[in-house]
Amino acid sequence: MGQPTLVVDFGTCTTAAAVVVGDAATLVRPPATDAGVWPAAAGDPARLLGAIRAEALRAWPDGIDRLALTVPASYPVPDHRRDLMIATGEAAGFGEVELVGEPEAALLDAVPQADVADGALVLLCDLGGTWTTALLQVSGPNVLRLGHETSEVGHDLDAKLAADPDQPSGEWVARLADAGLRWAVASCRSLLARAAAGKGVGTATGAIITDVSVVILVGGWARLPSAEEIIHSGLQRPVLSTAEPELGVVRGAARWVASAAHRRVAADPPRWRVESLAWHIPGGRGRLTAWQVSDGQPYAAGASLAQIRTIDDRVFELTAVDDGALLGQPAQVGDIVGPTLVAPAKRQASCLAGDAPEKRQELWAAGEWLLTPDRRLLVECAATGRHVKVWSIPDGSLVRQFRPDHGGVQPDRGRVFVDPRGRLSLVAWDVSGSFSVWDVNSGRLNVTFRDVAGPRIVLVNEGEWRLTAEGDGAAAGRYRRSVATMWDLSTGLRVERRTDQYGLRRLPGYSDRSAVDGFGEQAFSPDGRLRAVAVRDEDGSAALALQEATNDHEVFRAEHAHSLRVRMAFTADGRFLLANWEADQRSQVEVWEL
Repeated sequence: MGQPTLVVDFGTCTTAAAVVVGDAATLVRPPATDAGVWPAAAGDPARLLGAIRAEALRAWPDGIDRLALTVPASYPVPDHRRDLMIATGEAAGFGEVELVGEPEAALLDAVPQADVADGALVLLCDLGGTWTTALLQVSGPNVLRLGHETSEVGHDLDAKLAADPDQPSGEWVARLADAGLRWAVASCRSLLARAAAGKGVGTATGAIITDVSVVILVGGWARLPSAEEIIHSGLQRPVLSTAEPELGVVRGAARWVASAAHRRVAADPPRWRVESLAWHIPGGRGRLTAWQVSDGQPYAAGASLAQIRTIDDRVFELTAVDDGALLGQPAQVGDIVGPTLVAPAKRQASCLAGDAPEKRQELWAAGEWLLTPDRRLLVECAATGRHVKVWSIPDGSLVRQFRPDHGGVQPDRGRVFVDPRGRLSLVAWDVSGSFSVWDVNSGRLNVTFRDVAGPRIVLVNEGEWRLTAEGDGAAAGRYRRSVATMWDLSTGLRVERRTDQYGLRRLPGYSDRSAVDGFGEQAFSPDGRLRAVAVRDEDGSAALALQEATNDHEVFRAEHAHSLRVRMAFTADGRFLLANWEADQRSQVEVWEL
């Protein structure tokens, strides 16, 4: 069943707790009462935590060694209050204590009901004792907080209610909370504006309020009938208030705990070109006095890479046996090292013949691939333009998925280009000439336009951010002239229209695929020592050859039957070699670790 974990949400007005075993979570309720929550800690969280633990042990007498505590959004990382929370849990007898942010937990509780897509922006309003607004972004199984604000509105409302000896009416409470709810609306808009301008912890550059998928309400004051009405009216976005909103944070924290089995970090496997350089220090110890080769710098056989001074004040040079390139400096100048100093390095390419690198990924698509200009992410675009997926190269995980809503009219073609700001943009169109341009990261529809000629050839100039579409025009005698139209992709306005023989096809800078794609017909490793080139096998199919850049000596060859074309690239750090094989309507990317 798995090891049980106690999850506790120390709220400012109430405290909620649950025990998680595997995927199942059970609320821990106070004894001899029907209440679903515990009182607030009231300055003594250790005592309350002890009482909750004692009640939980009645159902799990074999013991509960793990504890997860929710952390208010106002506690930064690092912060002494977070340290105190961990110390409190350890003092209560828990061997392992983890912390999870309250906004992130609340979103995890609402994800199944809200059906939030990967990469979506979400606004959270936690209307408990301390009111918190947060702008969050879903990133696979994780939640990224882009910004937050807090207010004591909830405490003020609780104090006013406690001070009134009479039972207040619903209308009176609504009036009392009205100003606080309008603060929440203004705060949400402020968070989005700051993140869009790149002033938050993360960024959602260029985002606007319509990019927010949903607004989630949690906390006891989310039960107010006017809360959903005012938030929706002020933000004009869908609003979701979960059942028992005061338990939303602890339920989400329980979901976070249940995913602990996936929070594993595997050791990096041995890399193809990496070897260890080891020097035995004379006398067993010495002080590192200098590195004479910087990280990433190549060196020749016999070169001095570092210098040490032994305990008897003799100076030794640490030299290389073969050619290579330093991959890191494991010690700093001034450190005591010994009895052995070990440093990672790249083997010389000539040693690698017959020792093929290990293939790490193999990704297929019924469309095309683009390597982002920074050579860090893979972008898959369906040939129909109906989806775009962004993939992580090291582990082949899906970073982001975008499926544009074309309003029931599906495009026939689509390609990803890079606009002048460096943002990925999907340009999609159908045979009737309806074009749409989408921002891939935010999913926002930027512009639409219609070319009445119906496009047969579509080319884009990424520098000028313009598109030309060539289609059939009016008949001229027995012939039908082609019509080429130029469009501004920022505004959707028509710039120029021609009916001459070549239309606009011969204008410089226009291409049917991204010109800043990181793939090419050949590629050089960042250290300049290896070159990947396209070659032809005896049967005419495409192949990739990895060569030493200085003498064309081939150290590795990859073949792919029936492929018509191969383009290749190295990642920015030189760790991976990528090959994009293309054949008919399918394409494949293979990734080798070097």
